[in-house]
Amino acid sequence: MTRTFSAVCAGALAVSTLALTGCVPQEKYDSLLQANRSMVEQLTTVNEERSTLMAQIKSRDAQLSQAASEIRRLQGEYSALGGRIESLNQSNEALATRLATMQPTALPADIERGMTALAAKYPEMLTFDEETGMIRLSSDLTFGSGSHELKTNAGEVIGELSTLLNDADLGNYQVLVIGHTDDVPLARSKPKYGTNLMLSAYRANSVRNAMVDSGMNADRIRIAGDGPNNPITENAEGGTEANRRVEIFLVARNGTTTEDTPAATATVDTNTTGNPVGQ
Repeated sequence: MTRTFSAVCAGALAVSTLALTGCVPQEKYDSLLQANRSMVEQLTTVNEERSTLMAQIKSRDAQLSQAASEIRRLQGEYSALGGRIESLNQSNEALATRLATMQPTALPADIERGMTALAAKYPEMLTFDEETGMIRLSSDLTFGSGSHELKTNAGEVIGELSTLLNDADLGNYQVLVIGHTDDVPLARSKPKYGTNLMLSAYRANSVRNAMVDSGMNADRIRIAGDGPNNPITENAEGGTEANRRVEIFLVARNGTTTEDTPAATATVDTNTTGNPVGQ
């Protein structure tokens, strides 16, 4: 741009010089005059381009400033999330210890028969361990991939399960819902959940919400997320379906307090709608 500007100025100077030195051939004068006009036009164009570039630079500076502010905001959120994750990870050992010491809960015979029949009705989605009283839901059939949203048919199954768990004979049992995942790191859903640990807690909370919607007393239900920490089979590269599950335990409350039941690894506080707070 500077070089063009200099050339234009030189051309204008040349015409001015010729005008001052006296007579010149008309043809040469006209040629130089035309060249001068052309250079003036170029100078005008260059100035316009310069103004456009300056406006673009100003706009880019504003965009960079906005991007820097967004980066600082995201860094703050990331730091806060890291603190939450660290706090949740610290409770893993306590959960694993308490689950290991849980005693199998003997259910009333008619409830056992109902659970067995329900598992037979939905064999791919739900299994029931008569020895421990543990109910297991397959996450792949219960939730969308990388999500805590229940699939339509899963709501129906949980509704039938809730009817059984809401039996008067189980009124003195607390229901513990624990979400589990495999060890494949989150990809598309990472911005929403951060880690598998949080995803498992949100999934447990979705099951809890469906149970409450089906008529169960929310005070009976505790939720936990254990992420990939307690696989039931060795994790394979690319994901392990068996380890992606939600387990439901019935804990007798005879002579116990809430503190006697297993502590949650990643507990999710809920508001009045049953949705995770802050999400």
